[in-house]
Amino acid sequence: MDSGAEGDTPDVGALDVPAVERDVSEVGVDVPTAPMDTGPDMPVIDDRSIDTGSADVADVADVAEAGAGTISRTCAAEDDRTTVCPSGQTVCGGACRNLANDSSHCGSCDHACNLTNATSACQASTCRVVTCFSGYADCDGNPANGCEVNTTTGNVANCGRCGTRCPTPAGTTAVCNGGTCGVSSVICGAGTGNCDGMDRNGCETTTLTDAANCGPGGMVGSAAGRMQGQCSSTGGAAGCTGGACSITCATGFGDCGGNVANGCETNTATTTVTHCGTCGRACPAPTGGMATCVGGACGQSCSGGLTVCNGACVNLQADTAHCGRCGGACAAGHPCVAGTCARCPTGMQLIPAGMFQMGATDLEDPGTSAAPVHGVQLSAFCLDATEVTVAAYASCPSVTCSTPRIDAGCNWE
Repeated sequence: MDSGAEGDTPDVGALDVPAVERDVSEVGVDVPTAPMDTGPDMPVIDDRSIDTGSADVADVADVAEAGAGTISRTCAAEDDRTTVCPSGQTVCGGACRNLANDSSHCGSCDHACNLTNATSACQASTCRVVTCFSGYADCDGNPANGCEVNTTTGNVANCGRCGTRCPTPAGTTAVCNGGTCGVSSVICGAGTGNCDGMDRNGCETTTLTDAANCGPGGMVGSAAGRMQGQCSSTGGAAGCTGGACSITCATGFGDCGGNVANGCETNTATTTVTHCGTCGRACPAPTGGMATCVGGACGQSCSGGLTVCNGACVNLQADTAHCGRCGGACAAGHPCVAGTCARCPTGMQLIPAGMFQMGATDLEDPGTSAAPVHGVQLSAFCLDATEVTVAAYASCPSVTCSTPRIDAGCNWE
């Protein structure tokens, strides 16, 4: 166009605007105010990052006509801007990452899984525990705090593993050492005792009622309660009341000594004539015999074939008061012979059964074959009335009789 023509716009030199391929926050282009109907078209700014709404290029004149003096936008980091990732992945640090399972970028870029006391992994965009370090456990199920519990030391609610609560026996304090439950020193209160000597079950015994460990209790330490007494159960059933021993005797036994420590020591059924059937019941002995206790009932016995009659041992074969049986008395003058009452013939005298001494000593008759002096038991017999009786002879030495002669004129032989 001619520059001097009427109504023409003067020529303006072309602007040299090079293509831009860079990430900038502001792109400014000065646009002249000279008429734009003459002269060459403006160069195109080749910046594909500018969204014009209809094309990938922007005409500077169009921008100027819109009244914009500058072009500006905010861009991502250079690497992230130029990286295109597959579906389901996100650019983190210039690399495509799967935020659902990347342990270094779990759920978001640079969110690394590094859970406490554990090896961890990213699952469904959340850091989760894979394995706990030795001696630790995830007891609350919260992945955010990892394996939060030390199961080896100190945690009595989770000792050795989650949920293992250490028991606290009476008189103790629970502890967890090396993953194993235990207790502190045992301190037993009154009426209790550590009678088995095992600290782990504490003061396991009630000493006020335990017949095997009966006493006041209340001792301290691993020997707590072990000095309590074991109640005797001899002859009965032991008991413990208020820390004191007692006993209930079985049938046929009695605590006749009154000492609960030796139990029901007396057999009242078979062995003791001083406590027959019950404590304190003594059995009487017959004259010449002995007392017995059988089945808790008193009895009497005699030796040598004798029989108890009216509290005395008698010979039923010769006793005229008990001839053949207790109370079977013979009439006067009738001897008891072989258990039967007999009558002596006329002119004969009944000599009752009895014992007399006979023989001699060396002082009386040195070298005599009659030594020693010994007793002779005689049954009742009939003797000629003119003969000297045993009773008559026995009275001689104590009155006036002299020792009888032993010659042809003596009737004692």
